[in-house]
Amino acid sequence: MRVDHQRFTALYHDTYRTVHAYVYRRLPPDDVADVVAETYLAAWRRLDTVPVADPVPWLLATARNLVMTAWRTRRHRTALTVALAELTPVATEPDVAERLAVFHAVARLSAADRDLLLASAWDGLSTGQIAAVLGCSYNAAAMRLHRARTRLADALQTVTVEGVTP
Repeated sequence: MRVDHQRFTALYHDTYRTVHAYVYRRLPPDDVADVVAETYLAAWRRLDTVPVADPVPWLLATARNLVMTAWRTRRHRTALTVALAELTPVATEPDVAERLAVFHAVARLSAADRDLLLASAWDGLSTGQIAAVLGCSYNAAAMRLHRARTRLADALQTVTVEGVTP
């Protein structure tokens, strides 16, 4: 694939203000730069499909999809934060020994297991989203995640953290 650098540069300079303004009106300021950058990344990757005569509608349609994705991500993250806050008892003092035990147990896992668990717990991805990232079926992702969680639970049973008092 050969990208026409001059065409892309001209496209960027001619349309940046329009795309930026479109995204700026629809997202919180801290998300704007990322969505604008993703819009132009999509244009770079698919420059052969971007209309030459009037690229603005194509760019705004791409930006619109990315804006909707950003809002879905925000809603999902907020819902996850609320759910975790309801599940997690408020501790008066962090339990350092427990945290160290989890870190040590996670460190014992394979890179693949760590990636799955972090995608689920840290990044908040659903099993379906993990399947899309891995390029496998939902059932395969669910099974891999289940096995990784089982290996983490087993690792937690065998971890001892010396020198730390709870």
